[in-house]
Parts: sequence; C-alpha cells; structure tokens
Amino acid sequence: MKMFTVVLVFISLFVIVNSSIVIAQGGSSKIQGKVTDVSTGEPLFGANVILTGTSLGAATGIDGGYQITNVPPGTYSVQITYIGYKNYKTENVQVLPGKTIVLDAKLILESVEGQTVLVTAQKQGQISAINQQLSSNSIKDIVAKDWIQEVPDVNAAESISRLPGVSVQRNGGEGDKIIVRGLSPQFNNIQIDGVQLQGVDFDRSVGLSIISDKMLEGIELSKSLTPDMDADALGGTVNLTTKEAEEGLHFNAFAQGAYNKAKTDLGNYEFDFGVSDRFLNNSLGVIVNAGTQKINRSSDSFSAGYDNFTPSTGINALRTTSANITQNLDERYRSYGNIVLDYKTDFMKLKMNNMLTQQLDDNQSRSNGFGFGGNTFSFNINKSKPIETIRSHSLTGVFSFLNTDLTLEGSYSRTTLNNYQDQYNFYDQDLFVAYNKSIPPSALTWAQPSSLITHYYNISMPLYSDLQNNLMETTKRKDETYTYKADWKIPYNITKDITGFLRVGGMYSDKDRNNGYLQLDGAYLGGKGDQFMAQMKGSPLFSNLLYNGTANPKIPRSDGMPAMNWVVPNYDWQNILSGRYTLGYSENLSALDNFSNAVYKFSPTFTYYDGIPTYQNDYSNNEKKTAAYIMTELHITENLMLLPGVRYEKFQSVYNSFFIQSENEAPSGIQYIKPVSSNNNNEHWFPSVNSKLTINEWSDFRAAYYASCTRPDYSLLSPGVTADPGKQNLIVFNPYLKPATANNFDVIYSFHSNEIGLFSIDCFYKVIDGLITFLPNYQPQFYNMVKNAPASLIAELEAPRALYDPNLFKVKGQNLGSIPINNPDKTYFRGFEVNWETNFWYLPGLLSNLVLDINYSKIGSSTQNPYLNIINIPDPNTTLHLPVATPFYLTRASRMYNQPSDIFNVRLGWDYKGFSTRITYRYQGQVLTGLDAYFSLKDSYSKAVNQLDLQVTQKLYNNFTLQAAAQNITNYIDDSFIQTNGYQMPTSSNYYGITAQIGIKYEY
Repeated sequence: MKMFTVVLVFISLFVIVNSSIVIAQGGSSKIQGKVTDVSTGEPLFGANVILTGTSLGAATGIDGGYQITNVPPGTYSVQITYIGYKNYKTENVQVLPGKTIVLDAKLILESVEGQTVLVTAQKQGQISAINQQLSSNSIKDIVAKDWIQEVPDVNAAESISRLPGVSVQRNGGEGDKIIVRGLSPQFNNIQIDGVQLQGVDFDRSVGLSIISDKMLEGIELSKSLTPDMDADALGGTVNLTTKEAEEGLHFNAFAQGAYNKAKTDLGNYEFDFGVSDRFLNNSLGVIVNAGTQKINRSSDSFSAGYDNFTPSTGINALRTTSANITQNLDERYRSYGNIVLDYKTDFMKLKMNNMLTQQLDDNQSRSNGFGFGGNTFSFNINKSKPIETIRSHSLTGVFSFLNTDLTLEGSYSRTTLNNYQDQYNFYDQDLFVAYNKSIPPSALTWAQPSSLITHYYNISMPLYSDLQNNLMETTKRKDETYTYKADWKIPYNITKDITGFLRVGGMYSDKDRNNGYLQLDGAYLGGKGDQFMAQMKGSPLFSNLLYNGTANPKIPRSDGMPAMNWVVPNYDWQNILSGRYTLGYSENLSALDNFSNAVYKFSPTFTYYDGIPTYQNDYSNNEKKTAAYIMTELHITENLMLLPGVRYEKFQSVYNSFFIQSENEAPSGIQYIKPVSSNNNNEHWFPSVNSKLTINEWSDFRAAYYASCTRPDYSLLSPGVTADPGKQNLIVFNPYLKPATANNFDVIYSFHSNEIGLFSIDCFYKVIDGLITFLPNYQPQFYNMVKNAPASLIAELEAPRALYDPNLFKVKGQNLGSIPINNPDKTYFRGFEVNWETNFWYLPGLLSNLVLDINYSKIGSSTQNPYLNIINIPDPNTTLHLPVATPFYLTRASRMYNQPSDIFNVRLGWDYKGFSTRITYRYQGQVLTGLDAYFSLKDSYSKAVNQLDLQVTQKLYNNFTLQAAAQNITNYIDDSFIQTNGYQMPTSSNYYGITAQIGIKYEY
C-alpha cells in the first residue's frame, strides 16, 4: 500500500509537469460566486458546484463562496447541489479567455408542494453538516454552527461525543477528553483553526471542557488524514473553527443559572456576550467574544483494591485489601475572550485569531481510607486551586496570484498550569482495638468493601486518630509552542475530464515545556515531629490543644496530634455516592489552616523541603518538528476523485531531568543528585491516499489509506532516575521511546438525497506498531538471560544505561518496577460505524419538523501485554546445581484501555415556530479500566453508560430566546468492577448526579 501510494504520487506529478499546461487552457478564466438560502440569505457551506460533463468544480466555503479556476473558454451548464435543497442549474454560461464570470445562486429548501417550509436551527444545522461531510476530500464528521449556537450542548466535548465512534471521558460530570474509535485521548489531535492545542497533563491529551462553545463556528472531526495535516493522530483530528464577522452590526448576550443535584447547589451562573461588524466596504471584519462562568462540578468517588491468592481449595481467588471513599467539593470558574480580525481583498485574505481561556477549580476533598488487611483507617483532607490557562494567537494569510493560492501561517500557543495543594493526613491504626472488631483474614476472601466497612468500622468519632503530617505542594507547568506553516496550491487542467491541483508545503514548530515542583512536609509523628510537639506543649499559643497522653477519656492513647482537636462530629456528607455509604466525622479545614499558620509562625523551620518528589517532578524539554509534504487532488470526469500524497516529519527532542539517590537521614532526603539529559531524534514518511467514487446522484463510495503516528507521553520520556540508598529499587522511565506508527484503512459507502438525508456505513482497520506499554518487574541482571525476548526489546531497555553512573545497574536483585517500552507486538483496532442523519420534511403536519441523528459503532481491539515469568532453574555449571532465577518473556492478550465495544447515540429534535426541543440518548458499552499484567482475574471493566439529556429553547419577543437543559437525567453512576468466578467486585465509582441550566439569550 505504501509503495502504491508513492507511485501514484509520482505518476500524478509526471503527468502534470509533462502536460505543459499547469496553468491550463483558458489562462486565468474562472467562475466564482456565492451560494445562499433564498429565504434567509444565509451562506450555504459545502454546496457542490460542477460544470456538468467535465471534472471542473468546487465546494463552497464557510462564507458560501466558491471559485472554479482554469476554466477553458466555452459554453457550460452549471449545476449546484445541496442536500435538503432543490437542485440549481443554469445553462449556456459563456466563459471567455481571461475573464471572470460571477454566478451567484439562491437555493430553495425542498418541501412538499403547497406546504409552508420552516427553516429551523436544528434542520439547518443538520443539513449543513451533511453537505460539509459530502463535499470533503477526506472522511469527516461535522458539528455545524447551528447545533452549537442555537441548541447548545454543555461544551464542545459533549457535542463531539454525539458523533459516530466517539466516546468521552468526564471531569466533574461534564465531557472533557474524547476517545475516537476506541483510541485514548492522547492518541488524538486537538486544534483550533488548525493550530494544535497543548494540554497540561503529563500525557499528550487535551481537555476540551475549558474551551467555550460560544466562540465556535463549527467542529470538524477528521477520521482520515491528508498530507497537509499533522501525522500524530491515530484516532482522529478535531479542529475547532472560530467565528468570523458577518456583514452588519451584530450583538448577542447570554445569561444562565445552573443546578447540581449531587451537592444541591443553585449558586451557578454564566454570562457571555459577543459583538461583530464589518468595515471598509465589508473588507475588514471584527468579532469579539467574552464570557465568565461559575459552576459546581462536585462529585463523589470510590475505589477498592484486591490481591489474588490461592486458598486451600486450589482455586484462584481475590482478597479485598482496601477501599477509599472521597467527597470532592469543586466550584469551577471559567473565563474566556477572543478577538478575530479578518481582512479580504481580491489578492489576499488575512485572519488573525487571538484567544485566552482560563479555568480555576476551587477544590476541597475529604477521603476515608480503609485498610482491611492491616486493620487501619485513614482520613485525608486537602484543598487545591489549580489554574489552567490556554493562550492561542495565529495569523493566517491566503495570497492569490497567477491562479494559485499561497497560504502562510504563524502561530503561538501557551498553556500553563499553576496549582497549590495543602493536604492533612490523619491515621488510625487502633480503630479495631477500640471496637474489638478486628477483621479475620478469612473474612476478606471475595468480600464486598461495603460489607466490611459496615460490619467492622465505627467512624462516627476519631477516638484514636492522629494528624501525622501536612503536605504542601506547588506545581508550575508551562508549554510554549511556535509554529510556522506554508502551503502552495497550484491548479491544473490536463483536459476537461482530468483536472485538479497540486499542493506543496511544510511546517516547523518549536516547543518548550517545563514543570517546576516543590513539596514541603510537616511531620507530627516521630523524630522532629516528637521534638516539635514537646516545644508546642510549653507554648501559650497552643494551650487550647489536646496532646497525646492527655488525661481525657475520649483519647485513651494517641501517637501524633489528636484529630479530636479539629473534629466536626456530624459532618454532612450530602448523601455520598447517592446513599451507598454512610460516613461519620470530618475535620474542620479552616481550623486546620489556622493551626498550620500558627505552627509556621512559631517555628518556620518545622516544615522541611522534601527533595525526592521535588526533583522527581522537576523537568524541562524542548521539541522541534519539521515537516514537508506534496499531494495532488485529481478529478477524473465528474465521478472520481483521487488524493494521493506523502508527508515527511523529523522530530527532535532534548529532555532534562535528574538522577537522584535517596538518604533517609539527610535533611532533604537526598544523598546524591546529578542532572541528566537525553536526546531523542526520529524521522518518518507518511504516505496516504483518499479517494471518492460518485456512483450516481444518490450514492458514493470512499476509501482511504494513511500512515500516522503517536509520540510518547512527556512523563515517559524522562531520563530521570530515583534510587533508594542501596540502589536496590529504582524508578526509571525510557528516554529512548520511539513514536508508535500505524497503517490506517477506511471504506465508507453513503446514500444521500433530500428524502434520505445521509445514511453511511464506514468500516475501519488499524495496525499499530510499537504502541507504548509497560514491562513489569524487569531487573538489569536479566540482561542476556531473558528467554524468548525479542532482541529489539533488550536493546531498548539497555540503551539508557549510558546516561548514568556505570555502577548504577550492577546491584544484584535490582528492581526497576514497570518500564515503559515500545510493544514488540502489533496492536489492532477494527470496527464499523452506521450513521443516519435526516429530517422528515416530507411528512404531514407537525411531523415534518422532526430532526433525527442516529448512529451505532462497533469497535474491537487486541494487543499483547508483555510480562516476565521468573522461574528458578538449576544451574548445571555449579557444583550443587543451585537454582538461578531465569526470566521468560511472555505476553497476555487483552483489549485496549478506554475502548468501548459498542456506542449508540440518538439525537431527536423537534421544532415548531420559535420552539425547539432535543432529547439525546447515549449508550456506551463496557471499557477496560484496569489491567493486571499477570492475572486476568484482576482485570476491571466499567459498567455500560446509559445517559439521557434534554435541551429546550423558546424564542421570545424582541430577539430574546429562553434556553434550558438537563444532563444525566438517568442519574447514571460511573461504576467499574471485576467480574469473575460468579463475583462482581467493585473497583471504582464516580457520581456526578443530575445537572441543569436555564438561561436567556439576546441577539440582533
């Protein structure tokens, strides 16, 4: 396939060059114009304009404009088609040498004869999406502006999640990161106006909840790539397009309140406004949008841990070891602003986009930790205020000369995360002594965590609980990227039946990313903590505190600072996890903060700098990417389009971190520290071919092949190493990880007409080489000993040794933990998507106002998870044939994380005059949420998602619109569990509850 693509590219170029008619017959003759709705005057994006009987044609852009260049002189029939509208055709269009023909068209919405046609937002949004998908030269799904602006979802991620093959990860109950065709968020590319966005996490994923949909014109999800697109997208590329100013002065304002059932909060709000106009005879457009929002995104969560063991029955079983229940109180504040300027002349079009968006989470969390195996209980309370900011600035110029278009673009993006977290950790190891209910080991086998908590724990009061330490963490993360792009589009005609254009271009990006981290600890138990508390007892500043050993019947014994000092006995857990659990006390966070401030004033040296986590999380890296591409879009008659091409990318990175050796007695916990740096360079060719065959006026067939890649997560490329004092246990990463590469195949068959709408069946297949995985329990002493291991794997694991102390990897029995590696085995994704988008304009009466989008996706994946099986084998070279630990390389098959087996979406809308309503239902099948390298017994899966949402709008007088929405009406709880041997053991739960909004919008 790769060779075929490259050959096709060169054949196309050979034909173009040797035809000697790159600027073909007719010189600069062209036909151009604008296609609009006859009733509303709105531009129609994606209309297909063709000169019948030839391969000459074009699709309209976002402004409804089109241009057909290099038209040979002659007489033509021009046909314009747009699903949902009556075909437009005009005869005898005379084209003279060197002349430009202006041909505007006003299309009429299809309707039953004699019936009044209503152009509604939902219908128009669906029609626009259908036509943009059909006019695309690759495989795309579209969320049109009318869906976004008139009947909005909560955010852009929620809108995208309605598309075929897309599932969503939630953050505080709202969609945040998207999964395309079962491929996790870090495997997808997120852009705004073609500028790649950078996330703040340690992987390469980008959250979309921070992006306001109020400034968006539309959303494109490309499921096949063309050479002019970044190659780092295994699942797909999401491009968020911003608005441009329309002709005339326009203004809109929006105000909204919201409700969160999980925490019974009505104190939410959102305010947005936008203004736009065009000046200088409509050449200059200016649009400004801004907004602010406060919304409660509180949630509850649960997690549990299990160990596998073999009891006397000889049948493998699970033993319940731990559980954790957390209440997250989160008030989320967002603000955004963007200014878009565009300037148009016959020679050029300039667009400058400036966007700033920020999200602050004012978070408090309270966790109850249950250690069933050790008979322990812990309580943690913390506060944090992470502030995530995204800035994006871009300037794009399209210059038209000699019938060609030259596009130049420069952009700058900056993503930052600043966070301060203060955590107080309490521990109670004698809870069972107080209540004489110690858990017998036999009771842990296949035990439900809820039953153990109810039967063995009484946490109404902290009788034996101590404040053990106070952790203060500061994180400052920044990503700055400069990108420059150039693209030259050169049209050509060989004959009337063979036309197209050649595109050549390239890009260069330079990214600096760094993470600064500082951890301060304050210990109230042992060593310095004991000495400090002795000083506190003698100070009048702390005379009101209870200490260990205090003669108080409520505190028989305490090792640290008794938790009774700050207890809230009847704390309101607000029906945590929808009533699944009953919890007791909490600590008073403000009282703890006052205590902490007093401690610091009393002795600033009490808190100490913890060097290990500080240096582990302190890094910087620089990434440079250079790309070049060549492609041609070749039209052969009216029916066949071929788009072959190839892209070259070179990627260079420099990563700086630290080699650290710990020392328990050192003040900062560090015995030795040394800066380390690594270089990782690679280059790849990415061939591709997209094709479209128009079978007849109501069906077409598309096929696509493209190569793509995904680069390793930032954290996994770190050359940093942490060693314990004896260099026995190491935490290591892999600075020489390579990008995973994929060969991707798509075929899609579509039916489309005014009655059908768009019905399509899309089948896809992906083969991925070198996808990042983890090899557990590797020891350097196993070098050249691992049986059945691929040679490439051992070489990969040994490469980083040159970065460090030569004696580092020579300690016998040394354990490196789980090492990230490029999987020697291939990973496969396969599936199909069935999609139907239609409206029922031809039905009688009110039924004609129904709008339906329905899609179903079936996805499968398979990968091999490597692990080492250590077997003691007698060594014949020793006198006593002593056993030697011998590792065997084995793999275990599984599906991929985050890959649902089934996705089903229904979106049913109905409009009547100024009233619109839409109900959406989403079903998402189980996904793999936890994988044990050795035992499938411990694999965990999520419960299937069943979620129902509702949106309603009502137009009022004087350009006012009332909007209301409710999400998660089914009150769905996100549960994961281990299901085996007839048992269902919970592993995690997240509860967000029902949320609702009501708002009013004004626009003119």
